[in-house]
Amino acid sequence: MPVKNTSLCQHTYHTPLGDMLAIADETYLYMLEFIDRKNIKTNIERLLKENKATLTESKTSIHAQLEPELKAYFDGRFTSFKIPIKPQGTLFQKEVWAALQNIKHGSTQSYTELAQGINKPSASRAVAGANSNNTLAIIIPCHRVIKAEGTLSGYAAGTWRKDWLIKHECPAKAWVGLARKL
Repeated sequence: MPVKNTSLCQHTYHTPLGDMLAIADETYLYMLEFIDRKNIKTNIERLLKENKATLTESKTSIHAQLEPELKAYFDGRFTSFKIPIKPQGTLFQKEVWAALQNIKHGSTQSYTELAQGINKPSASRAVAGANSNNTLAIIIPCHRVIKAEGTLSGYAAGTWRKDWLIKHECPAKAWVGLARKL
């Protein structure tokens, strides 16, 4: 019996940090990324291949649900996304991403603390790798993970965005360096 091809839909949102691309069907959000994110084309191709899907430019009910949640987040009136998501990755990556969702709005954790939290204390580098493969920006808040000494580290959509997002969620935190005026 042949495998049925799925259709996924893409829609672009304008945010204070630049345009974001959302890929969804009528049930789940599969991807939310800044359009200039490193490796975005590769991630889209992988998503389509893994789901035996084609991509169309249209807006689903999931996109309609996401729009006010994103607006409220960027307006500072929102701390928890309710949108149903379907992360695409390995079991380890999904374990890390689930742990990321437990980092409270306005808080940060180090890669080491995150590795300890999933009972893999020596896996901080693998945790960092899972973070870099997260394709649900902001919703799975990999921007809340910092170095053990408290400084910022890489973010596939730009470290300046990570800095902005952390400050946006917790303006009282004093971060060194990367503030960029928008």
